[in-house]
Amino acid sequence: MTQREKLLATSLLGVLLVFGGGLLFHLFVYQPVTDIRAELATENADLLKKQNELDEQQRQIDAILKVNPRLTWWSQISLPAKDPELKKAKLPPEEQKRKHLANMRVAYESYLSKLMEDSKFLRGSVKVEVRQRSGPAPSQGKGKEAPYEQLTFGVVGEGTMDNVTRMLAAFHRTPLLHHIRTLNLGLATDKGKASTSGRLKMDLTVDALLMAAGEERSTLTPVDQKSKTVLKPRVLAEPSRDYLVMDKVNMFTGYTPPSPPRVTAAPKAAPKRTEKPADVLRFVKVTALRYDPERRRWEADLYDQAKGGREKVLNTGSRDEFTIVDKDDNPMLQAKVIKVDEEYLVILAEGKYYRLHCGDFLYPAIRKSLSKSELEALGITPDESETDKKKEK
Repeated sequence: MTQREKLLATSLLGVLLVFGGGLLFHLFVYQPVTDIRAELATENADLLKKQNELDEQQRQIDAILKVNPRLTWWSQISLPAKDPELKKAKLPPEEQKRKHLANMRVAYESYLSKLMEDSKFLRGSVKVEVRQRSGPAPSQGKGKEAPYEQLTFGVVGEGTMDNVTRMLAAFHRTPLLHHIRTLNLGLATDKGKASTSGRLKMDLTVDALLMAAGEERSTLTPVDQKSKTVLKPRVLAEPSRDYLVMDKVNMFTGYTPPSPPRVTAAPKAAPKRTEKPADVLRFVKVTALRYDPERRRWEADLYDQAKGGREKVLNTGSRDEFTIVDKDDNPMLQAKVIKVDEEYLVILAEGKYYRLHCGDFLYPAIRKSLSKSELEALGITPDESETDKKKEK
């Protein structure tokens, strides 16, 4: 091979190596990197789109929580997901769920009846019943538990606009995951004709939710584990408003002008106290400490043997305050119920705590108050505001 041929062969080989290397670089380096960059740009665009959607959903959630801040407490204010007492009974899961739902229907129905009673609706007109739920049942995967159970109730009653307003305000203050779905309000009828007294008839449909992931407890309403008091999430307008003024501008009866000032005689002097507290309180006896299975709480019965009549029923709910008076209606003791169980009743009177067992009389039981160590042993935190009131006196 001549020198010229060697040069040509070498040049051709060099050209082939350059073009072949360029082709290999394009196929195995440049093109894959370009494809990866394009895919990365697409993924970044999808990520940005999803992030924007997530931000929009969060803004919607924040707007909803601003209108109804109680939803941030959904797990606590849901109707109890399960009853610890039923779990201890070791019943089959389906039987536990069936009994728990039945108990919740009874407890919530009792709550609605008590709400109407406290709002002073006409007793004979009030009716609370379970109603069929509207809409489809919550979706669930195969073999999975439904995310929630919806309990639906109907409430019917007759009363004034004042009664209606009090009931609605108290309903919304209750720390439960519930709402009024429909409300029909109009003038009640007397013998087929609209009432001229301003009496209204109210018909509500109420939904209450039992979330599967909600709090497990034995009581209908949730309790703050730190303060041991009922939770109070924000539910009404802030600053607070006087909703009862709605009765003054009633859409059914019109504006009600204020009553003219009444001229009253000078107040009579209070009757002179003729009895000592000890002489009155030594006849007032704790006759029973009993458990109310319907409301699921302990109650105490207090009986005045000197006056007779009906016993006072005490509990830590709606009947937690009582007053004992003498024959001239002078107050001998004003007290508040702090705790009731199967062993004793604890009351707070004039900044001091007293413990009474079944069969004890208020006097001499109130001669010896509970010490701080005794209160701690009973799990009771002294009310400092009441103690300060006692010092001021």
